Amino acid sequence: MLPARCRSRVGRAVFVDDGYVRSEPGEIKRRPHPEIPRVDDDDVPETVRDAIHQRLDALDEADRNLLGLASAQGVTFKGVLLAQTLAQSTTRTLRELGDIARRTRLIDPLPEGFRFAHPLLAELFYQLLPDAKRRHVHLR
Repeated sequence: MLPARCRSRVGRAVFVDDGYVRSEPGEIKRRPHPEIPRVDDDDVPETVRDAIHQRLDALDEADRNLLGLASAQGVTFKGVLLAQTLAQSTTRTLRELGDIARRTRLIDPLPEGFRFAHPLLAELFYQLLPDAKRRHVHLR
């Protein structure tokens, strides 16, 4: 199958093939997740990126880990699946996610799960996951 050619948001030609993105014929970048835009995109002002990083830095390691694992599901995610990934009770996971939502406003509860307050947050958390943990999450 030949790669599809399309235009990025900033007008550059982009070739997409099996989860890989190429701006130029020799350049290949792995697309992090199909739903989530890149945080290092030129369209995101530096002040916005800095504000997002400050919010992430205020989280403790357990919250960052939980949201990092959630980001592997995409911008929207289900606490039940996250609990299975963590091998912990659904009640505990939903309680932790609800607490994070109330304290930080980084995620919002939905009738069937949660949503990151902004797609850039999901991308950042996904980028923070070590490769080995990403593979583990996707295998489950």
